[in-house]
Amino acid sequence: MLFYAIIIAFLGVTLYTANQVARGTWTLTWLRGLWYVAIGLMAILALLPLQTFFLSDIPGSVATRADPALQLPAISVQTALATGAFAASMALISIVMVNSEAARVWLAQRISANGSYNPDSVVHTTAIVLMALLMAGVAALFALSGGLAGMAESIATSGVEPSDTVLTAVLQVAAAALGVGYAIRRDGAQLLARLGLNIPTLRDVGWGVGIGLGLLLLAIIFGIGLTLLLPPEQLAEQTQASEQLALAFSTVSIALLVAVCASVGEEIFVRGALQPVFGIGLSSGFFTLLHTQYWITPGLLLIFGVSVAFGLTRQRFNTTTAVIAHFMYNFVQLLIVTFVGAS
Repeated sequence: MLFYAIIIAFLGVTLYTANQVARGTWTLTWLRGLWYVAIGLMAILALLPLQTFFLSDIPGSVATRADPALQLPAISVQTALATGAFAASMALISIVMVNSEAARVWLAQRISANGSYNPDSVVHTTAIVLMALLMAGVAALFALSGGLAGMAESIATSGVEPSDTVLTAVLQVAAAALGVGYAIRRDGAQLLARLGLNIPTLRDVGWGVGIGLGLLLLAIIFGIGLTLLLPPEQLAEQTQASEQLALAFSTVSIALLVAVCASVGEEIFVRGALQPVFGIGLSSGFFTLLHTQYWITPGLLLIFGVSVAFGLTRQRFNTTTAVIAHFMYNFVQLLIVTFVGAS
């Protein structure tokens, strides 16, 4: 818990500092230091899977001697190398983006069609570094959980705490608000306008419900296609984590809570705060990689497609409509799992 508190505090301080620098009240020196702290954390995260792989295979290793009851996760060398390389690449990308104006200009040119990324904005550069840090952390967590099989086993034995879902949503909304400069560069009305939020209208509700149900229908068709194309053993292996996660929310009340938290938190964070800057493609890629239960499976393509649809919804309507669509997609899906499991 202390570790998570430190990370949350670091993210908050970094976002706050970036906005103060953008406002002109603070100098860039402290922010650059925070950027490099984040890059250092990514380097550590890149080494963790490899370290765990070696220690878990060594009887009487330093870790197990210190705590004989310690159960290190079984990590394959492929998972350790792949996730370590991914986290290291996030650190490398961050170093390049922090130090190379040419790289930032190149990125701006690539996303100028549907994003307002400014290569001279310290807030936008900070967003890149923190997004990279989050993805490096997700990769390390995926490896330390034992990959898809380890995640499925952990969820099956320990379940998922609804309070964790609530906390995640609160942090996502807080990060979105602080990231766009609430109480520093924007007041409440400007914050809502920047995030694309409004009181839902009948039009928002109608389109949101329709888009969410339509995407769920496509997801069902996608699942049927996988069932027909993949051998049963391979399909079971690739869907075990996502299935256990869905089964963990086995009551209507918990399904409702999870659907509300996921839709509100993720849409405000990704579609409200990030998409206007980085465009639909990049923000959807970020959204997709945060869903580790679909890593190294065809389901990753489905999540990316769903994310793009939510992004287009935000672009065509507003974030509120995207929240409603996301809620319907999640809630009806969880309801189906709940009632099928009960029967």
